[in-house]
Amino acid sequence: IVDAEAAQRLVKPPTPPPTPPVEHHHYAGLLAGRAYVSGHADGPGKSATFNSPSPSGLLIDEGHDVLYLTDRNSVRKLTLRPDELTKETDGSAEVETLAGSSNAGCKDGFGCLARFRQPSGLVLKKDGGLVLSTDHRDHNHSQVLLICDGWNHRIRELNLLTTKVRTV
Repeated sequence: IVDAEAAQRLVKPPTPPPTPPVEHHHYAGLLAGRAYVSGHADGPGKSATFNSPSPSGLLIDEGHDVLYLTDRNSVRKLTLRPDELTKETDGSAEVETLAGSSNAGCKDGFGCLARFRQPSGLVLKKDGGLVLSTDHRDHNHSQVLLICDGWNHRIRELNLLTTKVRTV
């Protein structure tokens, strides 16, 4: 479970329960971003910034080491370091923009040349079927994120291998 802090522009896991029934890796701390700092910068942990006060469209892979999210007018990827998640280390995720930028619009294209307007939901389409998570290391399959581009009233698709965005 991951929590996107609304006003603080942070992405972090929730505080773990006091006594988990099963052994899990829990971490209560910051993965990326800085409190009350807005922007669109990629990079490690606290040097990364987010535009949206509440990143949404959260989707985590099966290995629990990649988190996809929508941030205002872009789709971003947080590469998590599972070995760091059990330590009291803030800012342990690497943030990368896969598509879009801080500029709004409605344009197909590759990576930062594509434009979105308030994307929200994410679903993974893998080999023709829909799944809610992915193992990003499996490059033998087509991996596409379907994106609800809310204010453009469109469903967009992002190829995770090529970063090509197209309207469905």
